[in-house]
Amino acid sequence: MNEIVRSNLKKMKGNETGDMMPLVTGESFGGNAGRHEGNPCTGANFHYDRLTGEIKYFENIQNVPDDIKNKYREGIFRLAFKDNYLEVIDVRASKPSDNARKVLEETIVQYNHEVRQQKKSKAQSEHHPA
Repeated sequence: MNEIVRSNLKKMKGNETGDMMPLVTGESFGGNAGRHEGNPCTGANFHYDRLTGEIKYFENIQNVPDDIKNKYREGIFRLAFKDNYLEVIDVRASKPSDNARKVLEETIVQYNHEVRQQKKSKAQSEHHPA
């Protein structure tokens, strides 16, 4: 797996300032992001390197540090809440290079694969406790 994709996944799953999870847990579902296949959605705003696709910071624009805001481009993941997990359903990014677009798309594929696998593992362990 590409190192930048790995870094992006860490930012998406992390719970530190600038990571995705603290941002989306404070957002409402079903508001401006609508619904997808009947599931409520939310958005996760981020700033990223338009050449590499590396995600630098998740946060709503008014809370992004100026050094990040001034150096990196904006993007947003639209996420659907499905069966107790979040799935990225699309991304919008400001002027990504071809490489950055590919990295962001691969990040989505890997993230969705990993959260589905975690959900499946959790469901199996609940049905077959040790």
